[in-house]
Amino acid sequence: MSANEPAPLPRSLDPLPGESLPGFILRLAHLLDLAPSVLMRQAGLATPGVGNQSSQARHLLMMEPTVLESFARCTRLTEAEAEALSMRRFVGRYPAVTEALVSPGGTTLRPTGRPRDWLFLTSSRYCPQCLAGDGSEIQRRHGGAWKVEWHFGLVFACLQHNALLEDLCPSCVQPAHSRGSWSATRTLMPSQWVAGLHPAQCRTKIRQPDGYQPCGQRLDTAAALPARPLTPELAALQRKILGLLAPGHDPTAASAAIRDLQVMSAVVCATWPKAAAHATFKLPPTLDDYLSSARTDPSGRLRWDATPPNSTLTAALLALADTLLAQPRPTFQQSLGVLLQDVEPVMASNWTKTRGAVASGCTPLTRLDVEHALTLRFPKPSMRPGPDTKPIIPVRERGYLPENIPQWLPDGWLSLLISDSARARPGSSDRFRRTAAVHLVQAATGSSLFSAAQFLGVPAYCLSGHGRTLTEITPPGDQFALHRDRMEAFEALAQHIASLPNPVDYSHRRHQLALWDLGLDEWHTITDQLPPLTSDASKTKQDGLIRECASAYIWAKVTGSEWALAPCFHPPFTSRDRPVYPNLPEYRLLDRIRRAEQGPDFFHALQQALNTYVNQLVLSIPTASRLVQAASYGSGQWSHGSASFGLGGRSRLPS
Repeated sequence: MSANEPAPLPRSLDPLPGESLPGFILRLAHLLDLAPSVLMRQAGLATPGVGNQSSQARHLLMMEPTVLESFARCTRLTEAEAEALSMRRFVGRYPAVTEALVSPGGTTLRPTGRPRDWLFLTSSRYCPQCLAGDGSEIQRRHGGAWKVEWHFGLVFACLQHNALLEDLCPSCVQPAHSRGSWSATRTLMPSQWVAGLHPAQCRTKIRQPDGYQPCGQRLDTAAALPARPLTPELAALQRKILGLLAPGHDPTAASAAIRDLQVMSAVVCATWPKAAAHATFKLPPTLDDYLSSARTDPSGRLRWDATPPNSTLTAALLALADTLLAQPRPTFQQSLGVLLQDVEPVMASNWTKTRGAVASGCTPLTRLDVEHALTLRFPKPSMRPGPDTKPIIPVRERGYLPENIPQWLPDGWLSLLISDSARARPGSSDRFRRTAAVHLVQAATGSSLFSAAQFLGVPAYCLSGHGRTLTEITPPGDQFALHRDRMEAFEALAQHIASLPNPVDYSHRRHQLALWDLGLDEWHTITDQLPPLTSDASKTKQDGLIRECASAYIWAKVTGSEWALAPCFHPPFTSRDRPVYPNLPEYRLLDRIRRAEQGPDFFHALQQALNTYVNQLVLSIPTASRLVQAASYGSGQWSHGSASFGLGGRSRLPS
């Protein structure tokens, strides 16, 4: 052990289930009769001297490797036990934590230094009975756990004690563990220099005759607070949300379902009081006052996506959002239209953040329906609904989900739409495949062309100026003529898709592989089995480009997408977007891999090896959760699948 490494403490504690980093420090400091600030310096969470408090709160989000190692050694914990005290394990699962630790387009975990809605970093909710402990000797002396989940805005209740969480200290009437605004202080806890306080005592600083001192009120005495029992409906909702945060659930599905609740909460708030008509329970009297004023912040800007200030309002708002999401899909679409129809056009710019939340992670049908409703109410100049963007194929229940439509129409599906003569020119079908897929999504959802394209991951520039109608995507002559009537051909294809016994969830695959490319180790494993590359150019010079093209080939095959849109050609894997045009080397290499003829040629062997890898990767992807049903948002149950998959590829969003 070096001189700079902290020595292990003489005694320590076992972390309690779900315990947070501030809570563990408070209990351990109480055991050792130390001020929390002294313990944090010894454990490597704060550096003595000026600025020693400026970065403490980031450790609640995550402890970086050197800090984690020092803290674990000093407190006699394993690194896994120490890391469980932070929020790191919720990256990819709880959107606010993901945003707080992964910058847009970023590739590494690092606190971004920005506060997030639906995340409390400078205070905590609490359950008095949990803080009182379970009656064991160790918890009788040092109290129960301050829990990590109490920092999450969507956690409003304690299921163990069937009660709403508390927000304020009954004495000083300030949020528990309040350190003021994020910009004012970033300490891990208030009054950390004070020793001798019980871990359940309020440490919020209040003005006293002799200066600022900690409040000192015990927060583990339920008798000091009015009873706030849960209704069965709110208990079921909280159980569902906590289930999404549990490690057994697919993090991607959990994040999408949580994002749905956040987005619909914003819709409820923005359209209040009209949304009150959807309540199936008694609303708290304070909800109307809060929602009527919540849209305006002190600067005068409209704001409706902030975390409600207390657990009572949070529970009511989330319950309203959940009620809307549980409606059958046609009813949900109608409800959105009715809620938004009276929203003033001048409010359009205030929906930017909500639109961003919708686009960045809602469940597929929620994203389609909300974006479509917002586009109809607030059309962008370049996306104004009209004959060119409305569905051209009759919209009705089709028997398939939009998730079952790939971005790139497979050859078998294409053959149901085009004549035999068109198959002689497969390269010319790019535009048709892309636009036909968009129209199939429109036929099942009724969304606009641009919303359907966004759902499929097709950039707007791919549809700009062409491909908006079936006539426009059919070149003159017989080279690309639709056989039979166009509508009949699409009806036949829709019936074929609906009849598939095991339809693929392409949307789930695209989401799982959104930041994937082929790792170097896996690439070398593949190429070591191939014949030599014979070319005028050196293998070393071409190897990097061929690996990129192989990655694009695999990604396109697995996700049913266009290879030019593969992650390897876009940030963060390259410094800029690289559209793959026919006259570029990337396109020629990809085309060569795709068309490789039978024989000992390097590219044919590569194609065979990549196809084998494709099959293995498909099997390794967890089965998609059935977040929504074909005709209904349904029972309100969010199911789950496995949480990880691999094969050595790289994913830039850590799980």
